[in-house]
Amino acid sequence: MKKITSLALGILLSIPFCIKSQGPEIIYYNFNAAGPILPNLASSPPPGAANGTIVGGQTIGSTGQCGSALIGTGTNTDYVNTGWIPSLTGSWSIAFWSSNISSVISGSNGPSYAFGELGSTFRCFAGGVAGAGNWLLRGTGFTNLVITGGASPTPQHNTFVHNSTTGVTTSYLNGVFNASVTNSPLTISGSGPLFVGQYSNTNALPGMPQGGLLDEFRVYSRALTVQEVQQLASAATTPTVITASACGSYTSAGGITYTVSGTYTDNISSCVGPITNTINLTINPYPNVSIAAPSTVVCQNSALSLTASGANTYLWNTGATGSVIVVTPSNLGTVNYVVSGTTSGCSKSASVTISVLTCLGLSGNEYENLAVQLSPNPAQSYLNITTSRELQNADFELYNQIGQLVLRQELNETNNSIDLENISSGIYFIKIVQNNQTLYTNKVLKN
Repeated sequence: MKKITSLALGILLSIPFCIKSQGPEIIYYNFNAAGPILPNLASSPPPGAANGTIVGGQTIGSTGQCGSALIGTGTNTDYVNTGWIPSLTGSWSIAFWSSNISSVISGSNGPSYAFGELGSTFRCFAGGVAGAGNWLLRGTGFTNLVITGGASPTPQHNTFVHNSTTGVTTSYLNGVFNASVTNSPLTISGSGPLFVGQYSNTNALPGMPQGGLLDEFRVYSRALTVQEVQQLASAATTPTVITASACGSYTSAGGITYTVSGTYTDNISSCVGPITNTINLTINPYPNVSIAAPSTVVCQNSALSLTASGANTYLWNTGATGSVIVVTPSNLGTVNYVVSGTTSGCSKSASVTISVLTCLGLSGNEYENLAVQLSPNPAQSYLNITTSRELQNADFELYNQIGQLVLRQELNETNNSIDLENISSGIYFIKIVQNNQTLYTNKVLKN
């Protein structure tokens, strides 16, 4: 094993290190090189993007998130040329640290761009329609996504994450959820290089504002996890107070999972070594959502009332809202009704399957619209009988193939179980009878 001399060790310790998850695959500038050539520290830089180049008057200096930062000039001809023609068809993530961004960027002074590519109009800017103090990500075929409070005079860490599986693009400010939109399907395809600190050198709009700082610019070809986003944001130089809420559990940047609300300390690595953040955490439980139905069988084209409980608000797969809905299924077979219940931002779902049957009965009889479900059929030791309404003083009768009555049992509920343990195997006929009127007939096989 080679020894590290004290001089070499001193040099290593003097270099600031950011906390890292799996590194960016496409672009990573830490802005610690002097420039104008910026090494792309990503694991798999695209062709032509091995290095970035500072064009114009932007410089490296001041204090960034980890070491130095890119310093803006407010001029449209000053930018970093990444050499990368954007092509994003799956999941991706973009993260950067910013500071000293004017609280109001408008008129001839704005908007101000963090990055962009003219061919796809994919860009991130502050001011203008983004509003004062916010970053806005937009582009052709892309639903605008804001990071409220990200473009601030004070240091802020900003992250955009697109998950192609869910079709949701999410923004985070300092590791905390900020906003989300649906972008599905989504393809970002450009024709020219992506600029950092500017959008286009052919427009009259300024790039990064004069004296504005940008550091730790990262582009990933995957969706970062929440914990990875927190780790990137936590590479600060001073302890931070984080206010967060979650459903069920919360995993901090330090890798600790909490299931109870409270105030916690979270030890993380940073540019200057270990620091301790404070987390003011609220854990909201998932609601216990259920659906009550008077019966799980119904006659075709008959109304059935379903009642959800356990949450504050509800959304059914029929599009209806509210705890109670009335459905009238028209197709024979089974239909599944699902409700999502939400309390304090936490949602859970419940479902019920309804069997829709052709109803049998005597014309003019009050049970003409009686639906009956037998299960299992073939039966072994028992037979379940479910009816669409409660029967009063009705009888179940079982006959063998020569017409002999072999079993009679009173039915008084919507769900009844018939004991067939002592019945011989064979084919039997069943009747449901009330007041000497036959309401229902069918066959059942006893194994």
